[in-house]
Amino acid sequence: MIEEIFRHKWGLEVLRRKDGFDDRRQIQLCGEAMGEAKKLIDWEQLDMMAFGYAPEFVAIYLEFLQQVPQLFDFLDEAIRGGEVEKVAKLAHMIKGSTLNFGFTGVSGLMEEVEAGARDREELDRAGERLRIARENFEQAREEVSRARNI
Repeated sequence: MIEEIFRHKWGLEVLRRKDGFDDRRQIQLCGEAMGEAKKLIDWEQLDMMAFGYAPEFVAIYLEFLQQVPQLFDFLDEAIRGGEVEKVAKLAHMIKGSTLNFGFTGVSGLMEEVEAGARDREELDRAGERLRIARENFEQAREEVSRARNI
């Protein structure tokens, strides 16, 4: 049924079917199956921000881990309410915060949400991008916890 699978920037796929139906469901790639791992974390950026993982950094990082899920919830409300200005502002905030800590699997999706906030069709897709961003955030958080013991 699937005519073509093509990669979307930020490591997502969009499926197009022979019947012309454009599924537009964004799904995560299985990195190993595709021969390349999806980049969730820019380790160089995270390590640069960490200053040797000093206690001050750890405190800020832990606050970041608490605040981003709250921002996701606010963004979800704004998307559901069709509040385009609020969607753009919240996506921008999340993009900046996650980019600072190297969570590229989230920041890239938030860049797309921010850019598409004023386009009704793109705003409709923002909910799916947000869902994937939440998953990517949790995966990145777990990877950092395992790799850096914080």
